[in-house]
Amino acid sequence: MQYYHHEQLEKMKAKGFNWKLDGILQKYFPENDKWGADVCFDKDNNLDFVEINKLSEVTQHGAMWTHYVTIGKLGVDTWEVYSQFNGKNENELWVFGYYKNFGDACRRIRLGVEKLKPIKIY
Repeated sequence: MQYYHHEQLEKMKAKGFNWKLDGILQKYFPENDKWGADVCFDKDNNLDFVEINKLSEVTQHGAMWTHYVTIGKLGVDTWEVYSQFNGKNENELWVFGYYKNFGDACRRIRLGVEKLKPIKIY
């Protein structure tokens, strides 16, 4: 798992933050040449969501990363797994599930969201 910015990695590994989240991401997405994360923090510096990206192409001009899925924090014990740019016109957001902890969400994503049917479509 690679992070989009070095600062995101530092925040994720900080002991004052929930540093276990980085360990969970590294456990389920260990390949640096396949998975990447863009982490967004709220105004209070708490984790808001993690966008998981997948390496889709490497050329001599660089690498192309594609949005795979997002894990958003909805509350203290609720994580929502969703993906953007779906549907015929690639303008739909699909919600795949709700999980009680971050690890369960990551485990499900690692099994592949391609096999999942959305439970909500926006």
